[in-house]
Amino acid sequence: MKNKEDKLVVTDEIDPANKSYATASMILGIVSIVFLLIPHIFITVYDLSWIALICAMVGLIHGIAAVYHKTAGKNMAVAGVILNSAAILLFVLF
Repeated sequence: MKNKEDKLVVTDEIDPANKSYATASMILGIVSIVFLLIPHIFITVYDLSWIALICAMVGLIHGIAAVYHKTAGKNMAVAGVILNSAAILLFVLF
């Protein structure tokens, strides 16, 4: 049973334990850049650029969410946003 004094407290403080969005953004940014570069380095049968675009879009959303919600790992989230934006730009240009 819950106590009557238990209350939910919402603050604008940084959550130090939650780096999941920032980490996901960074990993998806690296994966999308690698998948965009594989067809240019090696001659492959499969075109991996669509997988890279999907990873970049999901990573961009996670990075923006990490920055917006003030989670820990803000620098990692910003780097993920930059990597994912670069991957989307490379996909559009090539």
